[in-house]
Amino acid sequence: IMNELSDKQKRIFEDNVKKISRKDEEKVLSQIGKEIEKLKGLVEKKASVKIENLISDTELLLSMLDAKDFPLSESSRKWVIFALNYLVSDFDLIPDSIPNIGYYDDALIVAWVKNLLDNDITRFEIYKKAERLGKGGKVIKNMIQGEGQSEVIILPGLYSNENYTDLYAKWIQNIKQSRLGQDKPAISFLNWKTNYTPELEKTLLLVEHDLNLHPACDYEKFQIEWEQVKKDFKHLSHAFFQNIQNIKKQTPDKKMIVIAMNAGTYVLDNHKNENLLKLIDEYYILGGCSSSQMLFDVCAKNIKRIYNYYNSNDSTLKFVFDNFENQQTPIGLAVSTDFSNNRIKNIDLAGRLKKHSEYRDRFKDYI
Repeated sequence: IMNELSDKQKRIFEDNVKKISRKDEEKVLSQIGKEIEKLKGLVEKKASVKIENLISDTELLLSMLDAKDFPLSESSRKWVIFALNYLVSDFDLIPDSIPNIGYYDDALIVAWVKNLLDNDITRFEIYKKAERLGKGGKVIKNMIQGEGQSEVIILPGLYSNENYTDLYAKWIQNIKQSRLGQDKPAISFLNWKTNYTPELEKTLLLVEHDLNLHPACDYEKFQIEWEQVKKDFKHLSHAFFQNIQNIKKQTPDKKMIVIAMNAGTYVLDNHKNENLLKLIDEYYILGGCSSSQMLFDVCAKNIKRIYNYYNSNDSTLKFVFDNFENQQTPIGLAVSTDFSNNRIKNIDLAGRLKKHSEYRDRFKDYI
């Protein structure tokens, strides 16, 4: 029984993956269900940890394909199709006609591909977590109880992984020292980390470096991670507003203040929750990624007061939107819609902020 693939076999399989087409995908998807049921039937007749693991791994890879919203690169997609195709195809290194043992090579191939796609699988698990939480869960984490009649809820967006150990401390310190701190508010955070976006985080840190570095970015990985961040924040939207409703039920007179930085604005970009925006008294947008249409046509019609801070020289947002958003301009770079709405105050910080991270670090200086 084979325990591992040879280098020659791996090279052959890698060449096969490059040739996979959409037609191959359609064929595999039409057959894989029956193959999984066949494997389950074998396990019912005779228990086999190997085959049980094969079923589990196969269903995981299949679920990644079935999640139409989940961002998956073309190369990763081909590897998934290759693994599933090997399982359903007539060609095997060990014939399937040999009971149970005949599936050892299938299990080896599927497990090998699963290992190759480890980063995609980690992202998928996080994607599913955001999806589950979005249907109902606690996503607002209270850090400071507060003594006043207001609550500040921070949506940090990007740069919110555990590598930034002082993230909460910096925000809290800046809130307390700003005019918002005069009421001694409760301070809470969207309890979500973006530690599953290493390419995105690494690249953006280089983009805003003092030396104006030009990062050697893996554009495919960056695109995939960026798309997932947007989708995850939008998934969390429903639970976020549920949490705000619960806070208001407990303390109806509490003033709700939301601060959203960059991609954090996507939490509020959900037309299904449009009426619940009325629960927010003040909305502070720092280098926001949303569109002007969302700001003026949705947020401004429901939120009592909006402060939109933007910077036309923001290298971080320029990099993201020039390369990955088809030249669309976010409200963090410019506000192109009517300025006359009296609910919105647009503040240009172009001459005051050098880096995108200064939105947070210098919050007390410009609020």
